[in-house]
Amino acid sequence: MATTRKQDLKRMVATLETWTGQIADLRAKAHTAGAEQRLVMSGQIAALRQRRRAYEVQMADTSGASAAVFRDMQLAAARKAEEFRKLYVQTASRFAC
Repeated sequence: MATTRKQDLKRMVATLETWTGQIADLRAKAHTAGAEQRLVMSGQIAALRQRRRAYEVQMADTSGASAAVFRDMQLAAARKAEEFRKLYVQTASRFAC
C-alpha cells in the first residue's frame, strides 16, 4: 500500500504541475484575445484555478489517512480531475490552436 500511495501522490503532483502549465498557457492566449472573449476567459480560468486548488487541498489531506480513507480521497481527486479536464477542454476550444 505504501508504494501505491507514493505512486499515487507522485501522479497527483504531476497532475498539479500539468494543470499549472495549462492555466498559464490559457492566460497567455487570453491576453491576445478580444475584450469580450478575455472577460469570458478570465472567469473560466478562475474556475480552473479553483479546481486546481481543491485538488491540491485533497492531496494535502492524504497524509496519515487510512487505506479506506485514502481510497475515498483518490476517487474524489479523480472526480476533480475530470471536472478540470472538461472545463479545460471547453476553455481551450475557444482558441484556434
